[in-house]
Amino acid sequence: MNNQTVVIVGAGVAGLSSAWWLSELGWNVIVIEKNSDLRASGYMLGLSGPGYSAIEKMGMLEALQKHQYRYQVNHNEYFNAKGRKIFSLNIEKIWGSLKILMLSRTDLVNELYIKASEKKNIDIKFSCLITNLENNTDNVKVCLSDGNIITADLVIGADGVNSQVRKILFPKQDNQSREYLGYKVAAFVTDEVAKQVQHFKSFSEPGRTVEIYPVGDNKSAGLYLWKSSSNTVMTSPSTKRAELEAQFSNSHPLIKKKISSLDDASPLFFDSLVMIDLPKWSQGRVVLIGDSAHCLTLLSGQGAGITMISSYLLAKSLQRYGINQGLEDHEKRLRPVIVRLQERSRKLATWFIPDSKLSFNLRNILVRFMPNALIGWFFLRAIRSDITAASFDEAD
Repeated sequence: MNNQTVVIVGAGVAGLSSAWWLSELGWNVIVIEKNSDLRASGYMLGLSGPGYSAIEKMGMLEALQKHQYRYQVNHNEYFNAKGRKIFSLNIEKIWGSLKILMLSRTDLVNELYIKASEKKNIDIKFSCLITNLENNTDNVKVCLSDGNIITADLVIGADGVNSQVRKILFPKQDNQSREYLGYKVAAFVTDEVAKQVQHFKSFSEPGRTVEIYPVGDNKSAGLYLWKSSSNTVMTSPSTKRAELEAQFSNSHPLIKKKISSLDDASPLFFDSLVMIDLPKWSQGRVVLIGDSAHCLTLLSGQGAGITMISSYLLAKSLQRYGINQGLEDHEKRLRPVIVRLQERSRKLATWFIPDSKLSFNLRNILVRFMPNALIGWFFLRAIRSDITAASFDEAD
């Protein structure tokens, strides 16, 4: 019987996945979440390769498939700012026989929370912050905002791209590890324009792109991305709305109408596209995982999936080798895949959101005349390294 205790900071995809896998191995798990509830905002994601493998290993496929009906993406039409169709893609043909599950980050986190809550050895504390870590040879003292101090055998920082654990663990490298890709992103769900959006629609112009798609219950979701030289953090809902309105003031009426439906109470995901690149992910008995260690940005299309399989691989490494060697083994196996995926994200940014009118037009001409089968070949080739990550444990 394992009587070890792990404190996991963050109740997102990385934190809840890690909590479940370590509870399976008999660890006593304490999850610390700074917010009062699970985050309600987020964007659609696809779980393929490692992500699909992870949910199968966790026995979550059936639970997550019930959410997929809201995100049936059969084809995607691309329009310019004036509403003229540029090209369309047959998504089913591009994916081919690839196993993929489309759902929202919110649905994924909610199901992970339900899965974790079923475990008696997982305790999730909301509205709680870590204030300090004392990383000792034989334990970690975790100081909390409520005044309590927890003595743990291991601490996992799963608190995202703006990780507090990373700031405490690597104070000198924290700012240097943040690579701003030059783009902002916003995502939200509203009732507006739902009737006009019966399938996936993309509106693209130089330096900006918007994806709008139905999510059931007469609602539509929007993902807004735009090039920005400023990496200023915005916290006020009104400031975020003002930024969206300014950036898309000359865009298609559907885009502007959706923005105008937002108010201060609307759940809104708003952030910069920042990649995290650290020379190492752990120190002593503290390890970073997911976006806090190696954020890929949403451009990779595999952030959640890699995070979930990473949680599984971490648990297996700890089971085989113990804490010190297990943390080293986990990073040794995963880092080569992360390096490749991060490099892919850097290249995809300019392809997905072309900066200039020339590059925008060249991208559109290329995709318009390229057969969907050829696009699918490039797509499957690009995620081959992801699928390799999912088979690490079978290779041992």
